[in-house]
Amino acid sequence: MTDKAQRIVEGASIPSIPHILQSILALTSDPTSSGRALEEKIMAEPGLVTHLLRTVNSAYYGLLRKVSSIRQAVVLLGYTAVRSMASGLIMINTFNQLPRITRTYLQDVWAHSLTTAGLATVLAGNRPREKKDVLILAAMVHNVGHLVLAQYFEKDYDEITQSNPFPPVTEERDRFDVDHAEVGALLLENWKFEKQIIDLVRAHHESESFSGDKGLIGVLILSQALANKSGSLKDFLALEEEHVDEEILGMLPGVGLTWEELQGRRSAILQSIEVAKQNLS
Repeated sequence: MTDKAQRIVEGASIPSIPHILQSILALTSDPTSSGRALEEKIMAEPGLVTHLLRTVNSAYYGLLRKVSSIRQAVVLLGYTAVRSMASGLIMINTFNQLPRITRTYLQDVWAHSLTTAGLATVLAGNRPREKKDVLILAAMVHNVGHLVLAQYFEKDYDEITQSNPFPPVTEERDRFDVDHAEVGALLLENWKFEKQIIDLVRAHHESESFSGDKGLIGVLILSQALANKSGSLKDFLALEEEHVDEEILGMLPGVGLTWEELQGRRSAILQSIEVAKQNLS
């Protein structure tokens, strides 16, 4: 982690970790914690309850009945899944309170994050639930570094996001000598997120630097790449393989999929994008 990234995170005037997020993340390291303890933390924030229930009732989880309480969500989805979703929602709300980030840009980041999380859930396939939970939270926070850079550099960062809300890391490095993955990972480190989440965020543009489960970083990178095509993804997934860009095809072996198998998940992928749009309100 470079000194410049540290200076940017410190100079961006990002609030310290919200108390509610700190409390929820702390439950992870407490072997005596329970679903009831998590429920109590979430119930203390009425706005979080509303947003969380709307999200867990989405098609991400394929629930057969509507979830009407946090306790029910914990029972049906599991402790870790609810903790991860709540953490992501709290974090994005923290940035909503910062003066230098426009509502429009925050919406762009949140839309992309929700879409990536939905895609990751679909592309994770039969991986264990705990790994899916890691992917959900990593997907929701993977672009937090864009918000840090927007807050710190203001108009200079606005300039490079006019044509693309998520400029390439190469452009960020050329302009600012740092990139969003680096500063995002550092912020999450300061906020005491678990190491696996931090490492995934740091490596989501450079999979070779990730020393953990290569399948996880592969799913995250493919999910964000497909999320970037969200407006045209329906047509993209209908293409014959010879017409698909090599970058996407090159990602497929890392997640154990062929192009044909990815097309087989087309309905679930497109549904996840529609759900992301619904959850923006």
